[in-house]
Amino acid sequence: MLLHSPRLRLEPLEERHAEGLFTGLQEPEVHAFTDDQPPTDLAALRERYGVLALRRSPDGTQGWLNWALWCKSESAYVGYVQATVVPGSVNLGYVVFTQYWGRGYAREALMAIMRFITETYPGTEFVARVDARNSRSIALLRRLGFAPDDEQAVSENGVPGDVLFRRPTDRA
Repeated sequence: MLLHSPRLRLEPLEERHAEGLFTGLQEPEVHAFTDDQPPTDLAALRERYGVLALRRSPDGTQGWLNWALWCKSESAYVGYVQATVVPGSVNLGYVVFTQYWGRGYAREALMAIMRFITETYPGTEFVARVDARNSRSIALLRRLGFAPDDEQAVSENGVPGDVLFRRPTDRA
């Protein structure tokens, strides 16, 4: 499942990637619109990646496809992408470290995995949940052909919540 794009090598996520991703995951801005927190230590991140490297949820109901993003020109990891596969849909997510924002790496990586998924799981719908305040990710999803289910998502406490975006795989 090693994938390539013009500027990136998408490496199936394994324990060994913890060292290359740990520092970037410490950036508070990376977690501004997610429920995730920075990893507490390298050993915990290695352990988490060891579980994800199994490529399946413990109960077998989900496929876990995760890739570390190696940028060829930077000779560095710039983030990761993930695809959680359930019957009929694939939930996409990504993280790009702040120093690499605005360079198109997320778009390039998502396009590569959507091509792979379209070939591997034909007819599956892509979905992505995005915090309604995350205008950069919303713009990216729109450029990739995603459409929102409800742009006025609001959580129980009145703070903007997540917006669900959808895109059929036949558009990849």
